[in-house]
Amino acid sequence: MSEQTKNLMEQLRRYEALLHRYLRFKHATKGKFGDPHRGQGRVLAILKMQSEISQKELAYLLDMRAQSLGELLVKLERNGYITRTASSEDRRVMLVALTDAGRKAAEETTQNSFEGDNLFSVLNEEEQAQLGDYLARLIVALEKEVDAYDIPDRNFSDFAGGKNHRRHNPFNFGHGGRHPFPEGFPFDDEDNNDQ
Repeated sequence: MSEQTKNLMEQLRRYEALLHRYLRFKHATKGKFGDPHRGQGRVLAILKMQSEISQKELAYLLDMRAQSLGELLVKLERNGYITRTASSEDRRVMLVALTDAGRKAAEETTQNSFEGDNLFSVLNEEEQAQLGDYLARLIVALEKEVDAYDIPDRNFSDFAGGKNHRRHNPFNFGHGGRHPFPEGFPFDDEDNNDQ
């Protein structure tokens, strides 16, 4: 790995850590409905756009497992933000809809949400467009790597030794977890296997 590549990786890791901290802070200060891209706020944002939707379609749109979505919907239903009713055409299909309280919460989500605030204001429009192009190319290349090694999308339990183990760090291989690449990560060079 060249020095320039190492520097770029370090910069990306640092930016990722800072962005994660920033988004956690924003999420905490805006409340559970403050982020239309996470959790309950994400569900409300979708339901605001479509008055009634099947639970299966909602899981597809949100790219969530049915069980994870079910847990979110139980919370929303318990708090009076949504209703779930069986479809009159097919009783196996559960339809999800916002209540009046849910519509109000969805509106507040939109008004109070943050969409990156000033994260990119340091770049002019042309630089933002260039960054978008660079990131798009990097994402495509990384997606190919992920596909080539068949790395799971969310569930690292196969790698990390148990379903709850991944909550802390998906690549923390202590406490009985096995390393998915015993010889080192395939994307590292031979001098950098200690990561």
